[in-house]
Amino acid sequence: MNHLPDMTYAANYLKIINTKSNLMLEFNALDALAPVIIKSYGLPSGLKVSASEAWLKARMSCEYTKNVFNADFDWTFSSDYPGSLSFADSQKDLREDQSPLKELIVETDERIDVEKLKIRHSINFFEEVELFEDELADHGVSKCSVKIRVHDNSFYILCRFFLRIDRILVRYFDTRLYHEFGQNFIIREQSHHESAIADLTLPEDRAQALLTMPQELFQYVPCLKLKVTKILMPFLSNE
Repeated sequence: MNHLPDMTYAANYLKIINTKSNLMLEFNALDALAPVIIKSYGLPSGLKVSASEAWLKARMSCEYTKNVFNADFDWTFSSDYPGSLSFADSQKDLREDQSPLKELIVETDERIDVEKLKIRHSINFFEEVELFEDELADHGVSKCSVKIRVHDNSFYILCRFFLRIDRILVRYFDTRLYHEFGQNFIIREQSHHESAIADLTLPEDRAQALLTMPQELFQYVPCLKLKVTKILMPFLSNE
């Protein structure tokens, strides 16, 4: 990779292990950056030239631009990272599309019950873990972080990549995971929301402020893709 984000928190991670099976779900900075290399989302073709030129102009005087910018580098650091699934006792790098993980992941029409998430349960544990961030030479922000909250009977995780290129584009890659204790599966929703800033319909009196508030802005950005799967845990009883 030609260049890491200006703030890469390589020591940060969130890890959950089921002690009965050693099934492990982990979120870490280096794995979160893998899609930047493999998929290189960059920008939609209609926006690519103008945005790249504006970004290059903003960095023209710095050594970074002179030394590492090239056509193959996704300077937006866009990542649809869904977390890393493996077994805690395995020394191998496992992939979800290969055995033994492949058999544990199935597509489903079942969704996370948003109404349950709105109920004010006591929160036994909450944490936000930042994975990486780059301010795109003061031209916007590219950020990936993961939050977890644990209640008496469930946990909920949101891993979010957010991109804002000033005056040009906003993008979200969200992975949400929900598990009720006693069930033998985790529901995982992966979504892609994106829009040119010029196409957003925002309240006029809050438009500029909303662009700097990813959580509040999210509701105004259309969903382009949604994938819902279950991570099966057949070694647990489904009560």
